[in-house]
Amino acid sequence: MQVEQLQQSLDVSFNERCLNAAHNLELLAEKKQVQKELSEKKERLTATMRSQEAAFAREDHLRGRFPDLVLAYNNLEDYSNELHEEVQQLYYQLHPNDAPGAAEAEGGVVLADGGEPDADFEEEAAPMHVPGIESRGGSDVSEIASDTES
Repeated sequence: MQVEQLQQSLDVSFNERCLNAAHNLELLAEKKQVQKELSEKKERLTATMRSQEAAFAREDHLRGRFPDLVLAYNNLEDYSNELHEEVQQLYYQLHPNDAPGAAEAEGGVVLADGGEPDADFEEEAAPMHVPGIESRGGSDVSEIASDTES
């Protein structure tokens, strides 16, 4: 009887060990899958961080060029205005009757409605103003930099 109990106890222990071994294999397979997923996520995170660093570097480069580009734009706008004035002067040299003040010298212009010409008829375009940038000379980009960093 004692032998039978020991045999029965041995069989139960053996069955438990088999079940535990099968469970251990399942856990090892699950661990391997989780490690694989973790590795893939780390790779994606690394790629995302590299991409972000490249974007920040590009943004810094472009922010560094911005004041120079605004200054160049303002200089070109000034030069364009000077050329426009020169073109007007040359035009009026070729067509003196079209020059401002030529109508008053000839006795004036009579409008159809009998009134005077509007003073604001020919409006001059306002120069472009970029906040934090002076048109001539230096530039101050401290406001721009602080606005974008916040």
